[in-house]
Amino acid sequence: MVGRAKLLSSRGFSVLLIDLQAHGETPGAAITVGAREAGDVRAAFEWLKRSVPGRRIGVIGCSLGGAAVLLGPQPSGFDAVVLEAVYPRVAGAIENRIRIRLGPLAPLLAPVLLVQLRPRLQVSPRDLEPIRSIPRLGAPVLVVAGSRDRHTTLPESQELFQAAAPPKRLWVVDGARHQDFLSFDPAAYASEVVGFLLEHLRSSG
Repeated sequence: MVGRAKLLSSRGFSVLLIDLQAHGETPGAAITVGAREAGDVRAAFEWLKRSVPGRRIGVIGCSLGGAAVLLGPQPSGFDAVVLEAVYPRVAGAIENRIRIRLGPLAPLLAPVLLVQLRPRLQVSPRDLEPIRSIPRLGAPVLVVAGSRDRHTTLPESQELFQAAAPPKRLWVVDGARHQDFLSFDPAAYASEVVGFLLEHLRSSG
């Protein structure tokens, strides 16, 4: 995310970078596919509201980070939301990842992993469905998808986009997989993502 921070800073934004629990240098017992991570997003948002009251706040969430934005309390309170390669349902996300490695065995093995969510992480697959929350997001949203992404497929991103309430925008990064979209196409990223944030976060007076 450092590249995104540098780009945004160069365009006049103030930027807060965070680790989610069990990521980076932040401790945590387990990665919970957005369940506990949603609390970290909320904590960062509340800190910003206290630290810079009255400022408009946007968020960029990539993959699990975007899921954590959607799995928190809604409406989110953000003034603009960018969701990059965010899965609509954890069941599909798990099956996609198994399919990449084991092909046709994915539909058989995915349920075996899904039933372990509650005993291991104290969450159910239904708790991890960002598509159920996005209609109540309460903010303009840009959904970004890679046309060749096999982790979060283009039809899944399109489904997430369709479930969102206006104002909303879909940007399909032609040729991109589940990867850093900024590195893949810096000029287009600056135009689409920074342009979206400028449109919705620029002060009105």
